[in-house]
This record gives sequence, structure tokens and C-alpha cells, in this order.
Amino acid sequence: MSQHKEETSGFVKIHLLALAIVVIAEFIGPWSIPMGIGTIMILPFLHCLWMGYLVGPKILKLVDNVDMEKASPLIIVSVWFLMARYGTLIGPTLATILGSSLALIAQEIGQLGAVFIALPVAMMLGLRREAIGCTNSVGRETNLGLIGDLYGMDSPEGLGAIGAYVTGTVFGTILFSILGNVFGTFTNFHPISLAMAAGTGSASMMTAASSTLSTFYPDLKSEILAFAAASNLLTGATGLYKQWLLQIPMTEAMYKKLVLLLDRNNKSQEARSE
Repeated sequence: MSQHKEETSGFVKIHLLALAIVVIAEFIGPWSIPMGIGTIMILPFLHCLWMGYLVGPKILKLVDNVDMEKASPLIIVSVWFLMARYGTLIGPTLATILGSSLALIAQEIGQLGAVFIALPVAMMLGLRREAIGCTNSVGRETNLGLIGDLYGMDSPEGLGAIGAYVTGTVFGTILFSILGNVFGTFTNFHPISLAMAAGTGSASMMTAASSTLSTFYPDLKSEILAFAAASNLLTGATGLYKQWLLQIPMTEAMYKKLVLLLDRNNKSQEARSE
């Protein structure tokens, strides 16, 4: 009984802290930071991130590691509400989304291009088989499960996938918010195309980018959020098969060619040094 009361009090504390952080973040509101010809927007959810770190075990210590472990599964529950909210946005604009179905499918295929950029960079930074695990996808739960099933989580590929997952969890929303700012401010891409690009299979990253975009284009807010959600839903539905049938074979083939190229360059450098 005492253990049950202790666990209940821990959850109550977590919920109250989360509520307080959200209220404070909404009260602070978005910050506008002029950057040359454009403006960088700091949205309330970024305030939630730094306040969450502030109350954590390293600074104010209002929560400890046990509380953080308890809170982690609640993220899934919050995503359910988020997806329900996006469902209400997709419904009214369904005809428009269906009319743009070819563009949505094309941007799904376009995500394959990330492999051609990420894999060479990872290998130039010194990764080898780990690069296969961390560059073939955005590195979320389904991607992690597939890599674990194909290679094993103790393999170099599995370690690379875990690295991508942890990095995306810690920095993903911040990075996507910045990308939303940069592309919304400094490029001439249509906001709907940027919204579709935000749907990479991660609800939190998609929300970060699309929310930032919607502040730049308030007249298109509902369309931006709807297209981002539809793109994210499509990626979630097809992403596992696309990764299994296309992205991993592409990454393996590129890896073999890049290894040969790097080995050849290393040998030529060694010969010149001798």
C-alpha cells in the first residue's frame, strides 16, 4: 500500500510540474529574434524544454532519475492526443490533400536522398558499419526495431541506430524548429512544400517544424498543420517497408563503394608519406 501511495504521489508531482511548465511557457509566449533579413521564432514548446531541464536532477532537482523514468511512457499518451488533434485538421482539408497526393508520394521518395548526404558525412567523421544504422532513416522507434531485427542491437549497426535515436530524442525537436525558422525565413520554398517535408515520421519533430512555419504564415496555418500531419502519417505507414526494401539496401551498396574509395585514398596517402 505504501509503495502504491509513493508511486501515485510521484505521478501527481510529475503532472503538476508539467502543467506548471506549460502554463508558464504559454504565458511567456513566442519570442521573435531578428536575424538579418528574417526572424527566428522561439515557440512555447522550446520554453518547455529548457524549463524541463531546469527542474531536472542536474539543476533544481525537483525531479530525479526515477521520476524521469516514470514520465517517459507518458510521452506516448501525449502523442495520442496530438495525433487526434492532427486528425481533426486533416479531415476538413482531405479533398485538398488528396488533390496533392502525387506531391506527397514524391516527397516520400525524395527522403531517400538523405542517404546520399548522411552516409558519406558519417563515414568521413570516422564511422564505419555504425553509419549504416544511423543514416538510413530518421531513427525513430520503428527504424530502431528493424535495425535490431536485421543486425542485432549489439552490432555496430545497432549501436549506430541507438546513437541516431538518442540524438534525435535530445536534439530533434530543437533542430527541426531551427530548420523551420531557416527555411521559412531565408528561402522561397512554398510553405505547403515545407510542411510536407516536415513529416519525417517523428510526431515531435514534425510538430516543431510545422508549428514554427505556421507562425510565419498564419493565413495558411490550418493547411500547413494538415499537410505536415498527412505527410507524417504517410511516412509512418510506409516508412518501415521503405526502409527495409529500399533504404537499407541502398545504404549497404553505398557503404561498400565508399569503403573501397576511402581505403584507396588512405593507401595512396600512406604511399606518398613513405
